[in-house]
Amino acid sequence: MGVAKGSRIKPGTVADITQRLLLWARRSGSGLALIEYKSDVTRRKVIAEINSELAKEGRLLREIPLLTYQEPTALLDYLLNELETPAASVVSIHGFFDAFNEAIPVEDSLRTINLNRERIASFSVKQIWWMNEKFLKQAEFAMPDLLSWFMPRLRLTETESSSNLSTVVMQSIAGSVGSIGNNISFNQISPTGKDSHKISLSPTNVPGGGSQTFVGRAETLQQLHRKLSKDDSVAITAIQGMGGIGKTELARQYAKQYAASYPGGRCWLQVRELDVASQIVAFARVYLRIEPPDELALLEQVVYCWNHWPGSERVLVVYDDVTKSEQVAAVLPPGSGRFAVLMTTRRQHLAVPVEPFEIEVLNEAAALELLRQIVGVARTETQLETAKAICEWVGYLPLGLELLGQYLRQKPEVTYQTLQRRLELQRTAARALQKAHPGMTGSLGVIEAFELSQQTLPKEAQDVACWLSLFALAPIPWELAESRIEEIEKKAFEDGRDTLISRSLLQRLNLTSYQLHPLVREYFLTKLAQREDSDAMRRTYCQIMVALAQQMPSSPTRKLLLRLTPVMPHIAEVATSWQDWLSDKDDELAWPFVAMARFYEGQGAYTQAEPWYVSCLQATQNRLGEEHPAVAASLNNLATLYKRQGRYEEAEPLYAQSLKLRCKLLGEKHPAVATSLNNLATLYENQGRYEEAEPLYVQSLELSRELLGEEHPTVATSLNNLAALYLRQARYEEAEPLYVRSLELGRKLLGKEHPTVATSLNNLAALYEIQGRYKEAEPLYLQSLELRHRLLGEEHPDVATSLNNLAHIYKSQGRYKEAEPLFLESLKFNRQSLGEEHPDVATSLNNLAALYENQSRYEEAETLYMKSLAMRQKLLGERHLAVATSLDNLAGLYSNQGRYEEADSLYMQAIAVLRSHDKITPKPV
Repeated sequence: MGVAKGSRIKPGTVADITQRLLLWARRSGSGLALIEYKSDVTRRKVIAEINSELAKEGRLLREIPLLTYQEPTALLDYLLNELETPAASVVSIHGFFDAFNEAIPVEDSLRTINLNRERIASFSVKQIWWMNEKFLKQAEFAMPDLLSWFMPRLRLTETESSSNLSTVVMQSIAGSVGSIGNNISFNQISPTGKDSHKISLSPTNVPGGGSQTFVGRAETLQQLHRKLSKDDSVAITAIQGMGGIGKTELARQYAKQYAASYPGGRCWLQVRELDVASQIVAFARVYLRIEPPDELALLEQVVYCWNHWPGSERVLVVYDDVTKSEQVAAVLPPGSGRFAVLMTTRRQHLAVPVEPFEIEVLNEAAALELLRQIVGVARTETQLETAKAICEWVGYLPLGLELLGQYLRQKPEVTYQTLQRRLELQRTAARALQKAHPGMTGSLGVIEAFELSQQTLPKEAQDVACWLSLFALAPIPWELAESRIEEIEKKAFEDGRDTLISRSLLQRLNLTSYQLHPLVREYFLTKLAQREDSDAMRRTYCQIMVALAQQMPSSPTRKLLLRLTPVMPHIAEVATSWQDWLSDKDDELAWPFVAMARFYEGQGAYTQAEPWYVSCLQATQNRLGEEHPAVAASLNNLATLYKRQGRYEEAEPLYAQSLKLRCKLLGEKHPAVATSLNNLATLYENQGRYEEAEPLYVQSLELSRELLGEEHPTVATSLNNLAALYLRQARYEEAEPLYVRSLELGRKLLGKEHPTVATSLNNLAALYEIQGRYKEAEPLYLQSLELRHRLLGEEHPDVATSLNNLAHIYKSQGRYKEAEPLFLESLKFNRQSLGEEHPDVATSLNNLAALYENQSRYEEAETLYMKSLAMRQKLLGERHLAVATSLDNLAGLYSNQGRYEEADSLYMQAIAVLRSHDKITPKPV
């Protein structure tokens, strides 16, 4: 990286740190460098610069992102394993802040690393260690001699402005409801790369917490282990029983106490509220670094994960709280004998090959032992007969015994006899409670225990319990739970939470998430209904979830999906349970449904997205009537999903109905009408019905100009869309002035540094490319790529698009060596940001295949064409125009190889798809 003679570089900037690290990296020998930094975007800039400079010298830099939330010894094993991997002279290690298991003090974890520093430093490779300010303070406390490890020690002070990190993208189809809401963020584990190296860890996500007084089940655990250890092709065992008997706790204790029997890993899946297939794939990506192939649907990705689980050791998979067989039937591991499957369920019979393992309530001896551990030996023994009666009162259920034991523990002056009298007095109230809430499944004795325990709870604990009962039966991120609490009140709120934990009413899963027992939730929902502020609490809950739902854009990245995954069950709870507390204003009613649909849509899981859009339409119709703007928006959203799937015949009447409703309700001169005209035009364009699309695009443009003025971002979008239609029709002279005007408007209204300007540059470049004006197109593509990379970050799908387009122009000029790495990088970024199963990934595969075909690399091209075709068929349907493109491309490849019979068959299939749209259209670009 050159620096002008006489220029001065400001210390701590990207240029300064890059230059210093390059000087260090070029020295002979090994060594460790420490960089303190603030912005991860800036850190990536430094690495990109160093990588580029080293590559010119034929040297490699490799990044090592640390696994998240690991035991210190496991993280150490991983780091040593990665450092042993050759093929790099410099490695960059980052991710320390989230690397260690939160259940272990950071200082203890760091000391483990410190004790092994000689092993870490022994590798013949230069190591760059990146630590943010907060983590570095912790590290220096735990390792006072930390700085002596490193030379050089640098500080990267330059940060990115918040405006540069925004991802506001101008959409050509702007018909979805609502706008971006308040920004609430959550910490979440993230993928760490591909499975190129075997991991020497025993991956696990078994939740922490649980009972501290787990008694009376030692023999049961042994019996369970014997069942799971049988040499059957697959050992599936269900723990069955009534609520409060301890099914989940038994499964958790088994997973922990018998961890050594499952060195291949222990995977815990929440079945009731979360999508199980998504959880399995996420576990594989995060803990195993498995990336399922791009052509696979979500369920097929699950199969891939089972089949590519690293190593050969035995694995435990727990499906917690199965309510229906359909939840797990399609996502069970193969019957190889390697996977032990454990389920918890209240159902006595499941329609899956499962061997029931029934657990009973505690026997009297175990129940008394549980009370002794909680209340005390002497206190229990001196009142033994009454203690036995108490055990019988709650039906020997562990949950009821814990509640009453904690009650006595909190009140040392209360005897077992006094407790018995109070339970008698509580019986009438408990019966009334059970009648008032028919859904409660707890026995009367347990409900009485709830009532008695609740009376001794401080007000702040009762408030917290009622508030948490609104959440779904899934892990609750504490940051989300306390998001409504003012800073000055958070201490009392946390005290209430801790009281609930101490009384066995709330379970701490880890340092950041908590969960209520199903019966506890049911009970406090009844108490919530009796409060004067019940409606206000429900309303507040809905507002928070709607604000989160509004963060889900129409094209979410994988990073965003991972971040929002923990909150999605709680957003779904609003849609399914708390609809009545959603406002009719500002599209509140629709947003939870839209967010859930986009969550699945963003993973390419269109089948799972559809019910949410359908439910949204039904909910808005039932609440607001058939003729309402929100109903029109819901019709539009469902139509857009169908369009993406190539279900054009189903999409068209919905778009038409949405347009008709908007004209009637809002008047023919309204921005939403312009949006509907645009969307219907896009549908016609996708079908090759250009003559029908054009007047709608023109009408949308004229309407936007009339309503919003000549200089408005929406007008720029309309100009762009009409130009794109002309481009498809080879009407280049008409398209060019529209693209140029759209670019001018974007620069004037939004500034030169804006993602929309990058899009306009890209589109104008595409026009020049198709005309063979490569010298004019290439600099525009480069400008667009640089802007997008800087404004959106390398993980954004638009960056992948720019890389693809730049590669395409190089391919068109026969510059294959320059094109291939760009196509590969585009494919990589699409997979990272959109996931393996997405139409854009299919397009990247198709384009890379075309490059290989041009180079006569036919075997490689055929493989990629077939993957692209299979993916498009699965995601978009057999009759989508993109499928016709893939069929045509594969046919052309076979024709070039002289495989004419195979080519003819594919050509005929492509023609059949095109004829189904009543058009024989040119091959899409």
